[in-house]
Amino acid sequence: MKIIDWKIPVIYLGSFGILVLITAGVRGYSNPFLYMLEELCAGGIMLGAWFMATDYVTSPITYNGQIIYAVFLGVMTWLFRMVGSGSEGVSYAIILGNVITPLIEHYTRPRAFGIPKEKKEKKEAGAS
Repeated sequence: MKIIDWKIPVIYLGSFGILVLITAGVRGYSNPFLYMLEELCAGGIMLGAWFMATDYVTSPITYNGQIIYAVFLGVMTWLFRMVGSGSEGVSYAIILGNVITPLIEHYTRPRAFGIPKEKKEKKEAGAS
């Protein structure tokens, strides 16, 4: 039905998984991949990635905005779970992602066809 675009959930889970894998390697776990799989299957990350993060109203609509949003969610979930004292950070990460969505949209908005970029004025060196 093509209701949910694959980019946000896959990049969200991928960025979180890579950070957890690095964390497991640094902390010296005997099987970092198993630890990563346990973290990916634990808590509400799958529910958050597939249903909450892809909400039409609160997720970015631009291609680059969706990538930035998904990576932000992965990093924030990793921070809340691995660095913070709480065991679940998915909902907090999604709330923060929803808060910065207008900012992401502002910076990833495409220019209209035919409108040139604004040129910055160059300051002449040595001129007072």
